[in-house]
Amino acid sequence: MLFGLVVAENKSTEELYQWNRSTELTQASERTGAAETTPTESQVIALLDAVIDPELGVSIVDLGLIYEVAVVKGVVKIVMTLTSPACPLGKSILEDVREMLFSDSSVENVDLVLTFSPAWTTDNMSESAKNHLLGLHTDAILSQGGENHD
Repeated sequence: MLFGLVVAENKSTEELYQWNRSTELTQASERTGAAETTPTESQVIALLDAVIDPELGVSIVDLGLIYEVAVVKGVVKIVMTLTSPACPLGKSILEDVREMLFSDSSVENVDLVLTFSPAWTTDNMSESAKNHLLGLHTDAILSQGGENHD
């Protein structure tokens, strides 16, 4: 189980993760005087933008892994994907998403749908992500003794 209740909706294409702050964390934030607010969609996107794919070194937002973000009745709702259903770091990325979201005291409950429909493609990536990965690829070729044909 990954930090909370996991309910498989359709194992082949979609999984639902429901996370909420533990009572201890909620009580601790109330003791420190944290305001009872709800995050905005743009705040949630900013939090997700800080989650870096550990293999590619690029934000999951720039990779285009985030399909939808909404805040409904205080619940952060996210629809996202991974680059592949067999992504070896998928659990790590989901853990990073959870940790980053709960680093903001205004986030109390999260419903995250992990889907593979539609499948992720490089067309989802931002231009900066494409440029970053192109740079990594070129550096890797040169570091392996490849020739630069400029």
